[in-house]
Amino acid sequence: MTGRGRLPETLIVGGGIGGLSAALCLARRGGTVSVLERSKSFAEVGAGIQLAPNATRILGRLGVLEMILPLAVRPRRLVLADAVDSRELTSLELTDFPARYGGPYLVLHRNDLLSALLEACQQSGVKLHTDAGVTELRDTGTDTVATCADGREFRAEIAIGADGLHSRIRPQFTDDEVINSGFVAYRGAIPMEHVERHADLRDVVAWIGPDLHLVQYPLRSGKMYNQ
Repeated sequence: MTGRGRLPETLIVGGGIGGLSAALCLARRGGTVSVLERSKSFAEVGAGIQLAPNATRILGRLGVLEMILPLAVRPRRLVLADAVDSRELTSLELTDFPARYGGPYLVLHRNDLLSALLEACQQSGVKLHTDAGVTELRDTGTDTVATCADGREFRAEIAIGADGLHSRIRPQFTDDEVINSGFVAYRGAIPMEHVERHADLRDVVAWIGPDLHLVQYPLRSGKMYNQ
């Protein structure tokens, strides 16, 4: 904060789940926030996301939880299962999480969460800019200036980098590099009726075995299935 309780005017580079969440938190505290998204629209690439109570409690305080509940799924259990012989190895009950931890455990489509955050940002006065690929960020001593590929410039007192794995902002703070682990994860969604059921589809199931790992769960109000 600057001054007596005043939030600094803020630029957020990147309009994904992290960027919009940060923007919404600042806006709800009375801050002036601009989000710069390099794509032509705000959209989330991917499939499902699991939200534990530490996340849903915050979404509740931001007014976003009630927006996603109609589309989200509340699983009964987290299950660890043997991928070779289908044995259930252990499980964790999830239905009592609201009472125990102050928020539900949810699974939903990533874009459903992003859409709710986007709507909440619009309602809270966040300035949203698309097709704004930031190529340079510089500190003038009095403010921060973000220059976009099309020549547009945006100024604020501070900037937050939320532009993902191949961030243009991160190299200005550290010279570390992304390390390829050699492991590949495939994500996707298919209709429930096409799923061969080896487990209760009300559960989140992690199948484990030699050199393999697969997680499956219902994705959107019982209509989709993610694996």
